[in-house]
Amino acid sequence: MPLLPALDLRLDWHTYGLFGRMGYELMEERWLSVDEISVHLGVSRDTVYRWIEQNELPAHKVGRLWKFKVSEVDAWVKLGGTTHRGGKSNMVRQ
Repeated sequence: MPLLPALDLRLDWHTYGLFGRMGYELMEERWLSVDEISVHLGVSRDTVYRWIEQNELPAHKVGRLWKFKVSEVDAWVKLGGTTHRGGKSNMVRQ
């Protein structure tokens, strides 16, 4: 038995999903495009670009493309990232 069972290549990913028996992450989070993050957030591409221009949305420029990590964007939303200076939010609160 290996010291880190999650790194054992014999593991069935259907059984263990993205995380192995010990909770070690098996797959790294991938970068999303502007189109993908706009669908994830339920907003238009124009809104995503506006948030980037206003330095609000956590984004990374790779060459001429903007890329996003879902974990960073979700954390930004949870911290009230869509709230304007006037205290109004673009998103419906649950």
